[in-house]
Amino acid sequence: MKANIKLITLGLAAIVGAGLTSCSDEETYDVRGANHNLVYVNNMVAKVANCQIFTTPAGVFGDITASVPVRLQYNAESTVKVSAVVDTTLTSQYNNENGTNALAVPQDVAAGIEVTAAEIQKDTTMANENLKVTLPENLKAKLTQPEYVLPIRLTIESGSGNRQLASSEDLGVYYIAIHNSHKLASLSNTENTSTITLTPKGVSGSINVKYGVSLKRAIDSNVSASLSPATNLVSDYNTAHATSYKALPADIVSALSIANATVEAGKTSAEISVSSEKADFSSLDVGTYLLPMKFNTTYSNNASNEAEENVAYLIVNVEESLVDDNPSAVTGKTVTDISAWKCLAADNFDPSNMTTSKWVPKAKKGTCEFTIDFGAVHNVTGFMKPYCYIGCNGIKVSLSEDGNSWSATGSISGKNTAKDANGKDCYVFYRAIKARYAKVTIYLDEGSYIWNYLPYDWAKDYVGVDWNMVFND
Repeated sequence: MKANIKLITLGLAAIVGAGLTSCSDEETYDVRGANHNLVYVNNMVAKVANCQIFTTPAGVFGDITASVPVRLQYNAESTVKVSAVVDTTLTSQYNNENGTNALAVPQDVAAGIEVTAAEIQKDTTMANENLKVTLPENLKAKLTQPEYVLPIRLTIESGSGNRQLASSEDLGVYYIAIHNSHKLASLSNTENTSTITLTPKGVSGSINVKYGVSLKRAIDSNVSASLSPATNLVSDYNTAHATSYKALPADIVSALSIANATVEAGKTSAEISVSSEKADFSSLDVGTYLLPMKFNTTYSNNASNEAEENVAYLIVNVEESLVDDNPSAVTGKTVTDISAWKCLAADNFDPSNMTTSKWVPKAKKGTCEFTIDFGAVHNVTGFMKPYCYIGCNGIKVSLSEDGNSWSATGSISGKNTAKDANGKDCYVFYRAIKARYAKVTIYLDEGSYIWNYLPYDWAKDYVGVDWNMVFND
């Protein structure tokens, strides 16, 4: 009697727990009665198979197939063949359990599924090979909506024994979720930036960018991908990104070379390149320009897929630089006497202790900024490349003759230096600039371990920044 009470208690617990939780020789899992041997989906795996298909002008690509591991509650007394049937009445149950709005597959699609039965051999509980459920290729085109579910219920095709073979009401259910997308091809990157630099000697820089084309799966035919200029979309971009970019002028757009791409059959990627070998940028003003380009795909039957249309963007930054790309020598001398200089403002430096050698930052920070009055107008021909053990990642310098109107000297990116009389590396201007004031920003490496020495007075040689200006008076 005690054993029977234990079995009943366990049986009730299993029912409340919504079914089978493992394989057992006890009658705990027999929710139909003591004389049943239930078949169920192995509860160690998910009971949903997710299948992705892509509907394109050239056909539907992707497999709808499921491999279902099945088990018996007790050892089989003979070879048991397990099959399955579609049960669309379970569609709402699936949606409730998964928070989805999947549709039931059409009846003619459900009627066409192919099932390969699984066999559980005598004296075992698990099939050597899983039950296979497949939707034939010719039926996939009938699936036109984004989400479907194909619920299947296990059935006993053959087998015998003292225990009656049956499918578990709860655990004999499996779902095939079908996700249908019309977007097989896409751009793996939609934005590239190029920099054009205007100098007294001419224009430097070019456009040479690539946009990746990616297929979510390989198909058995080529897919052509192209970009076409769409300058009418500039205002839409500016509105969406709170920018005020100017449209890249038509003469430059027409001079660009856009090499479209083909994703070959069996492959999933290619690149569209945009370059500017024939473009003349000399007429551009300093500022940022934008070229939107529409992305289109064409399949083997020459049909385009509107669902895959997208927009790629080319951003062109035009800046002015007075820094010589490749100077042969320093024109003038680095300043040795700064007694006439005055630091008007500083951020992360102590203005009262201004020096061109080992000026110590006040705190660990990625930038140090300061504004200087030289005390008189000088012919500024360059500036020393900043140095410190912390690590300097760059410098930005603006000059002014009156303290009101400022001129940026431009980026040092890609610029070479020349050595002064003391062997210090200096950036050299194409021409002298008359200036009394300078605004300087020095970029420091926040990740450097040298910052650990900052609290110690003796360590200023390690954390201090060396910098200077070059005059040719």
